Amino acid sequence: MFALSPDAVLKRFELVSGYDKERVSRYALMALDCVDTFSSRLPDKEYDETEQRRLIHACAVYAYYRVSLCFENERVSGFKAGDIQFSTERGENPALAMWRQEMEEIADIADLSGDFHFCGVRA
Repeated sequence: MFALSPDAVLKRFELVSGYDKERVSRYALMALDCVDTFSSRLPDKEYDETEQRRLIHACAVYAYYRVSLCFENERVSGFKAGDIQFSTERGENPALAMWRQEMEEIADIADLSGDFHFCGVRA
């Protein structure tokens, strides 16, 4: 049976997230928790090498999405240097969009759509 390699997922997480090594190390435990969650939801079957790489990538995207939930989803939309003013706007979480796309791309080898729930809470 295939087991996701935590090291491979962390390397891919660094690429997917665009975070530097220091920032990746801050979120490594969260990413490793995602490896366990992701692995527990995979169908019990053999995967060829290509499928394994796809699953490692999907797990890294899932970890990036989970880490992104820890932060406000705001983007700076304006900045003024005079009286130091800036404004923000909320938008869709890019990591969520990546995760949705990734679930579609691995649907032929693992249907995870029913096992992962997305929710948001605003105060």
